[in-house]
Amino acid sequence: MEEMKNLYSIVSERKAVQEPIIKILSSFKGSQNSGNLKLIQGCEYLSPEKILSLRKSISNIILTDIFIPQVIKLNPFLNPEDALEIQKQLERARPDIEGNFFRLAILERH
Repeated sequence: MEEMKNLYSIVSERKAVQEPIIKILSSFKGSQNSGNLKLIQGCEYLSPEKILSLRKSISNIILTDIFIPQVIKLNPFLNPEDALEIQKQLERARPDIEGNFFRLAILERH
């Protein structure tokens, strides 16, 4: 039952969040607005199959193999253990607006 709930959540997220973002970012390709191009520079679209292969389970929200190196790259003072602890804190947050505020507070501390 839990796996079905997670699958439903992923499907809902795709329609409500992912597809609109993909549409907006796709519209920036070839744009003359360099600010918009900076937004997608260095980003890579990951297919659902690729994401599932990178997740430890369907319920994981963070792709560890991508997150840890990137958070260290952006915050060179962090070591891998600190980055992993940040990831764990982010993953423990509830999947609602209060959880988003909690995640923001975690990220602002670092």
